[in-house]
Amino acid sequence: MKVLSKSCLILIFILTGCKPTGLNGSYKDLGEFESRIEAQNQAITNILDQYNSLPQNDYYKVRYSVRNSAPTERSENALWYHKELSSLALEQDIHSGAVCRWQEVSKVVLEQAIRSANSLIKIDSLSKPNQPFRQCL
Repeated sequence: MKVLSKSCLILIFILTGCKPTGLNGSYKDLGEFESRIEAQNQAITNILDQYNSLPQNDYYKVRYSVRNSAPTERSENALWYHKELSSLALEQDIHSGAVCRWQEVSKVVLEQAIRSANSLIKIDSLSKPNQPFRQCL
């Protein structure tokens, strides 16, 4: 029985242990930031850092929280990136789904975005947003 239990644990580790956090519905948590822009810049940087290890056909989700004016309040948001579709999405409440999307967000666009002070505005200008200009910024 112990051998079977250990075999099952090893199999589970092999099946799930090689995937980066942020896949299959889970989120890579970046922590808390002072501003939305700082958080989004870090999320885009993280996506670019993971780019070569991302699968072609799944979303990589990066969660971050931003302190609000009241000390006990904070908002949790996430950016989703799909490598095969070259698609970036913004989720404004965790587990509520994406509310804004940008198409044609290639690695080159991500690289240009992290060089700017506000990476999401840069992505909005270089890609094809599915919403009116700057609605989600």
